Parts: sequence; structure tokens; C-alpha cells
Amino acid sequence: MLKDIVDVQPLAGYQLHLRFDDGVEGIVDISQIIEFTGIFTPLKNPDYFAKVRVNHDLGTIQWENEADLDPVVLYARITGQETRHFLNTTANAVKVQGVVMQIQPPNATELRGQITLFGAVNNQVCKVQTELSGRDYILAIKAYQERIPIFCTGNLIKVNDVCILQDSCNFTLDATWQNSSK
Repeated sequence: MLKDIVDVQPLAGYQLHLRFDDGVEGIVDISQIIEFTGIFTPLKNPDYFAKVRVNHDLGTIQWENEADLDPVVLYARITGQETRHFLNTTANAVKVQGVVMQIQPPNATELRGQITLFGAVNNQVCKVQTELSGRDYILAIKAYQERIPIFCTGNLIKVNDVCILQDSCNFTLDATWQNSSK
């Protein structure tokens, strides 16, 4: 079940005190979740970072440039539902639902590049890296720019505490979310 953020207080060192609608609250170090690139570049400035606010329509936090973070990821961090140890072996045909958090520039000779997702895998929240090409890579760019959740499937492996989705397929935008946001 999705938990909405109802209060945010910025703290020093890129930390935020968050309170959710079910009463759960705690501190999250945002520098451990994001890289200060792309839409998150302005957040590196502590004064800008402190301008965080709750977007009640989305149920999450947001900054002036409309950068926001998935409340599922933030809730998992606060409640201790870290996922770095949940996968010890390969898992085949895994469905990932999440948001595109980072896109590497495409390969110089073809439309292909690595993306990083934050999302749910087997009801656990984790950071997942995958490589996409062609249409899927273009959809990932759209999802990143428009902050549209995605779905994809593939074979998940864990390498040095990083989840990697190999043989990614069925990369789609979450049409349900698109329809409900209009």
C-alpha cells in the first residue's frame, strides 16, 4: 500500500525528517539515494535543498524545479526495509515496477544506454540497473523527463550489492498512473 508523505523538515547534510500519513516518521539521507545530476543537480546547493515541500497531490516531497522522489523508496528507508540483502541468487522473469532515476548517455554507435531504476521487486524496494536500447531506451528517457512510473521484466542478479536486470523486456510506461494524473 502506498504511503503518502504529509510533512517534511529539511536538516543539515542533505537529510530530511519525513512523516507519513500512517504516523511513521524518520530521517532520510537523500545523498544516499540520489546522485546530484540531471534534475537533482540544484539540490546540491544547501539553500535550494532546504526549499523542499510536500506535494499533497503526489503524496511525496518536491522541489521548485519539480524534482521529486518516490515515497515508496523513502518509506522503505525509514522503516528499514532495505533490500540490499534480499537477493542472494539469480531470479528469473522478475517484474520491476518503479521510476527511472538516472540515465547514462547512449552508446556512441547505437541508441543504447544504462539506466537506474528505483522500484519494487517482489514487494521489496531496491535500486536496479539495466541496459536498454532502441524503443525501450527512448521510453526510459520519456519516463525520466516526465516522471512516469514504468514496468519491465528480466532476469535479476546481484553483483556487489547492486541489483542488475539482465535481458530486460516488456519495458512500458505505467498507463494507469498516466490516466489517473489527468
